[in-house]
Amino acid sequence: MEANVLKLVSVLARNSLDLTIDEGRSGALELKQREAGMLSDQRFYGKRGADWEEEYRQLEMERKRKREIYREIHGEEMPEEM
Repeated sequence: MEANVLKLVSVLARNSLDLTIDEGRSGALELKQREAGMLSDQRFYGKRGADWEEEYRQLEMERKRKREIYREIHGEEMPEEM
């Protein structure tokens, strides 16, 4: 019985690892498709249960706040490459 349990655990662990690798590959493919203009932002964010317009608003608010914090700390504008 213990041998069967160990086999089951081994199979489950291997399948879990395979899923993780597959999800990583799928995610990388989606990013490449977005960069190439083959996958819309609406579909990309929609698959994750998010609204692309809201995500863009949030990203812009975060960028603005980062620039403000940088300016407060350094007394100058944040370089573009950051």
